[in-house]
Amino acid sequence: MRLRAIWIITVNKNVSLPLFSRHFSIVEACSKSVCGDAYIGIPSDESFVKALRTEVALIDAGTFVESRDSANKPILYPTFEIVLKENKSLWPVVVLENQGLLYCALPLIQQEVVTQKDKADITLADLPGVSLAVEALNGLVQCAPLTSSMTSLNTALTMQVHQFVNTCMSFGRVTCSNPFLVSQLINPSGKGKAKQPLWNPVPHKAKSQVIIHIKEEVRCMQVLFKMADYTYSGTRVDPQSIMVSSAPKVRCTVTTECVSSQYKIWNSEAEVPSVTDMPVQDLQKLLIE
Repeated sequence: MRLRAIWIITVNKNVSLPLFSRHFSIVEACSKSVCGDAYIGIPSDESFVKALRTEVALIDAGTFVESRDSANKPILYPTFEIVLKENKSLWPVVVLENQGLLYCALPLIQQEVVTQKDKADITLADLPGVSLAVEALNGLVQCAPLTSSMTSLNTALTMQVHQFVNTCMSFGRVTCSNPFLVSQLINPSGKGKAKQPLWNPVPHKAKSQVIIHIKEEVRCMQVLFKMADYTYSGTRVDPQSIMVSSAPKVRCTVTTECVSSQYKIWNSEAEVPSVTDMPVQDLQKLLIE
């Protein structure tokens, strides 16, 4: 699943434009192809901000708005249907609020869901793109310290958000929404900090230690033995040559062991079983002849 667009909007009514917005043109072209005649284009940022604030009752809160306040309107939070001009609507727009900011995303959904007029029977389970949008927006919330008092983003914050979006949802496809992992992808060196593997985002605080155990198994007949600190092949490991990139100093322990594995020769003293119905005397005569 992919996203058509994302926005970061302040609740301050004096700010008519979003703090940040990104439209994914490739996904938008795909939406035109998928939806056909039912396609609704993304409006301008100013029009979207005004329509969203009306839908969430930041504008005209004391006035009855049929598209917002109608009793028969299905509610599928955190999705909203944003009513645009000419009775067109943008749906489903996922909206999350944090620190007085509205984080919005428009996922790409199936054509049959878009063209369905009666949305009363639609559930969130029918919209798999919603969970993807929520995941991406949660990561966007954590990637930069934004507050409602901001009327615009400075260069550093703008760059930080752009880097997160470019890494997390390049071309509209959400690949990784964990801010810590994304920061490691953007700046893997980390000045003054140890390199952290991507598969383990939690810093390791215990003592670094590597244990290497070499075990050799020798098959022998009717003899059992076990010798510690001995190798039959002569394999050795130098602890001083072990290098681990996650810590400058690592305690390395190497142990060796040589053990026997019992090997038995079955039926070593018994008679050889006969494989023919011919009497033994006749078989001996046949072999002599």
